[in-house]
Amino acid sequence: MVVEWVAAQEVGRTISEAIAERDRGDIDAVRRRLKTTKDKLERYGCAESTGQAIENLRVFEEASEEWGPRARKMSRAYSSRSRKTSSYYPAEPLENSSGQQPPPAQQAPEKEQSDDTNPPDGTV
Repeated sequence: MVVEWVAAQEVGRTISEAIAERDRGDIDAVRRRLKTTKDKLERYGCAESTGQAIENLRVFEEASEEWGPRARKMSRAYSSRSRKTSSYYPAEPLENSSGQQPPPAQQAPEKEQSDDTNPPDGTV
């Protein structure tokens, strides 16, 4: 689960930087950045844990070829969610160009809800 989380954050950071490059019209820099990150994730040797992150890179690369407000907004939202250090669970996958999300690689367990708002030691 940790590798999946790190991979999602790495992809979020990469997409954030690639958005700025794409906004400048530098599609070659975007392609180089995405390839570098994909190669890095593949070196982890955990295809199960990095599969969704690599798929999100592929979807972003496809969206960056036909850059517009929708692709930018979708990419920015994904990047923002995935880079939050407080988000232990990965962000939802990016949508592909047809507007559909790819199938989830792995479902994160649901968080348990607690009605007790006080810490266990009784301090408030």
